[in-house]
Amino acid sequence: MSATGDQQAERTATDPARRPTYEHGRTPAAWATVIIVCVGFLVGTLALIVDRPWLFWVGVALLPVALVVGKVMQLAGLGALPSYAEEAGVDG
Repeated sequence: MSATGDQQAERTATDPARRPTYEHGRTPAAWATVIIVCVGFLVGTLALIVDRPWLFWVGVALLPVALVVGKVMQLAGLGALPSYAEEAGVDG
């Protein structure tokens, strides 16, 4: 006996193991990365306005720092799994 579409949808919605996960950046790692990137762009922009070239490069240097911080936080379990890991059923 097969489940109807409504029953199947209800089972999927109530069973966390079957529910699709869409992180879309709602993790501490994503937030930290975005905040550091925004600060880097803000510092770089203000440096251009006040004509401080060294401060501009400080802002530029914050961008790779943001990527490293985000990746380290993801590996520490504070970020989302890559989509290929979710499809393979890998637990984080």
